[in-house]
Amino acid sequence: MLFSATRSRFDVSDPYDEFQQEVGEQRVEDMRYVLSEPQLRIVQQLIANDHAALSPTELHFRNPSMTEPEIWDILHEMEDREPAIVHALEADEPVPFDVPETYFAVTEYGVELLKKMGLYEQVGLLYDVYEAVDRPDLIDRIEGFEGKPSPEWAQE
Repeated sequence: MLFSATRSRFDVSDPYDEFQQEVGEQRVEDMRYVLSEPQLRIVQQLIANDHAALSPTELHFRNPSMTEPEIWDILHEMEDREPAIVHALEADEPVPFDVPETYFAVTEYGVELLKKMGLYEQVGLLYDVYEAVDRPDLIDRIEGFEGKPSPEWAQE
């Protein structure tokens, strides 16, 4: 018999189904979410700096087509996911007048998602690009602030 009701000789397994079973449905959904713009760009930018954390003001400088409130909304949306993709960090010491107190960093789970999708390696290139860019005085002051926090995974 060439065909049966349950399986034919032309049946092949669906690679997507196998991938979903391997990594889990929630993780696949999170990967889809992170792959959308501007989430992917923001997640990579959060990692591509000396502290692996940025303030919304710094992200606005890197993403001038977005408003700072839009950036805050995206950061809070990523923070509210379960498990969280980013999390807020407070400055390690009192901040000068024009330096933000709140910074955001990618969680270990967010880093794991990028690595699983093969997108973590691009962070080094982004780091080099941003190091070469001229910055306004405010961004220089924020980046030079000694009390800027870092996530635990970046301190290891």
